[in-house]
Amino acid sequence: MTPIETYNGYLHPTSLSDTWVLIFGGVTREGNRRARRATAVALASGNDVVWFDGFEETDPDTGNRVPLDSAVSDEGLFILGFVEREAQTLSAKLRLGGRLRSSSLARKLWYAVLRRVGLVLRPRACWKAVRDDVRVLAAASAPASILYCDDYSITSAWRAGRLWESTPIVASLGDTR
Repeated sequence: MTPIETYNGYLHPTSLSDTWVLIFGGVTREGNRRARRATAVALASGNDVVWFDGFEETDPDTGNRVPLDSAVSDEGLFILGFVEREAQTLSAKLRLGGRLRSSSLARKLWYAVLRRVGLVLRPRACWKAVRDDVRVLAAASAPASILYCDDYSITSAWRAGRLWESTPIVASLGDTR
């Protein structure tokens, strides 16, 4: 089994501690904020965190990834970005329009129909972008929680939950539904 490349090195699924949290940060700014807060809480609680980040926020001045709160140690944090993989999906191509936006008739069709179809397909596109890495993680012990941070990440959390059926899927770390 090959390790997964992350922002801060490589993650081998068997190297995760017995208590780890799987976070699907989603692709929206609000999802990114919720994922950052949840990651800080999980790390402060002594859990390892695997965070699928579809927002990949960077500092505009330096181009470096925006770090978490400095009071939290990054030890045990594994961030896997998927912006590039999601951008290659049909959903992204429909949402962005590309050449369809060049002529007025095509632009109207894109704006009225195709852009919306792309939005409907986006949760599935996010899952397809992370699916292989999540399946590699299935070799690890079950996570303590699977957290989704926006509407687009619910599909990914649900599908990951099918790999670990006894793991709760929650919208926040205080949630025990």
